[in-house]
Amino acid sequence: MLLNNKIVLKLFTKMFKLTRIFQKDNYKTDKMGSYFPVYLEKFNNLKDRRLKLLELGIYKGESLKLWRDYFPNSEVIGLDQNSIELDNNDRIIMYKGLQQDKKLLTSISERHAPDGFDIIIDDASHIGQYTKESFMILFDQYLKSKGVYVIEDWGTGYWGTWPDGEKYDPELATQGLTSHQAGMVGFVKQIIDLLAAADITHPTFGDKSVKLVPRIESVHFYPGLCFINKK
Repeated sequence: MLLNNKIVLKLFTKMFKLTRIFQKDNYKTDKMGSYFPVYLEKFNNLKDRRLKLLELGIYKGESLKLWRDYFPNSEVIGLDQNSIELDNNDRIIMYKGLQQDKKLLTSISERHAPDGFDIIIDDASHIGQYTKESFMILFDQYLKSKGVYVIEDWGTGYWGTWPDGEKYDPELATQGLTSHQAGMVGFVKQIIDLLAAADITHPTFGDKSVKLVPRIESVHFYPGLCFINKK
């Protein structure tokens, strides 16, 4: 029992330190709201490893500092359409550009993670088509096996004021299995099709002419967050 008590004490001490370090006021990023507890749960077993993390859309760069501090042995790369300057940017590398720029994404990936990133987070445009374009090149080519791809703020597809969003129509729920398909919502629902690649291309029950490779191991949805785990 003494050993178990020591283990429990060690775990509580570690969690207390994390809670103390990652205070909302320390990082001016909206990840510190409802998102960060989910990230803590998902990334807890990764935090001490040597990782390569890419984040698309970094606003003022505060989220990069958050990831640098949470992953003390890792390299953090960020991309944003605006130029960002950070003080104390050890282990942080930033690029200016658009998330749908496939040439730039390829260049960054080949330079910093030719064997693949461990974590990719999309917090960029929140526009379905641009998010899809980034995903299709990065997930297939530049995310490691067992890596995780995160899409943030997919709920913008329900906003009528968003460039590619639409207000939710309650009548859809009464029309069989028809569902809302606008913007980011439509894209994350397409990820279900990618997850189902083995059934879609099944030699007996599916369609052999469809060219889909089953690369997704699992998909986890939370309000505003989607985690896609690669096989």
